[in-house]
Amino acid sequence: MYTNHPLFLNAFYRLRKKGRQILGLHLLMMCSVIYYITTVKNEFFMTVKLHLSIADNFALLEAVDKRSLLILSAFFLSLLITCDEREQVQVILRCQSRKKIWDMDCCRCLILACFTALTATATVWLAGLCSGQAQMDWTEEKNILWYITGQRIKKEISLLVVAVAFFVSIAISCFLLGMLLMFIGYIYRNPALGCLIAGGWCVTEYECGGPILNTLSFSHTFWTAPDMKWLYITTVCCFAFYIAGCLIIRRKDFY
Repeated sequence: MYTNHPLFLNAFYRLRKKGRQILGLHLLMMCSVIYYITTVKNEFFMTVKLHLSIADNFALLEAVDKRSLLILSAFFLSLLITCDEREQVQVILRCQSRKKIWDMDCCRCLILACFTALTATATVWLAGLCSGQAQMDWTEEKNILWYITGQRIKKEISLLVVAVAFFVSIAISCFLLGMLLMFIGYIYRNPALGCLIAGGWCVTEYECGGPILNTLSFSHTFWTAPDMKWLYITTVCCFAFYIAGCLIIRRKDFY
């Protein structure tokens, strides 16, 4: 068939690669327009302020500009779209078949694969912060310290507990999203699809009343809250996609 001719395949590959680059460029342009609109009419984007009510209402993080996060998110997403993971998978499978997993080319592709997954994860998190639902206020009855200890403790211990739980929660979420993006993106040869799926995780997460760091690690009602059923469903879907990705990617002739 003419479609299997090397010249046709080469032209199709170049067109696909160029199309992804154009898509990333259009995404940057679109987000630049959104940035301009929200600068003129900034009632759509307010300043995010994260507060911790620890004895004297200590502010952990203030004045995070969502518009800057939006531009940074667009930049990461454009990099993600223009990445090509097909060569990475080919090299990794070839090194695995030859039992040379520590080969220089294989290590380079593994690093690039991890960079792709981390870039997509950062994109999803930044987009979530820009979604308008990232406002977290722990100054009222939702104080996480009451969930942990039931009473106020010293500020130094409180900040240590909060910092550890914060980074552990982000690490769990990034790990799950990274696995999902890497395998789903590899299977369908397009990391943008994996980013969209992870975006569904992000939307579900914020629709449940806050990010994982606000519900998973701190809330004592995590196993009984009715809104958390969507988080359960999303978690099961993530692991299901991960297992399916592992099974399909083991086929050496898939690529």
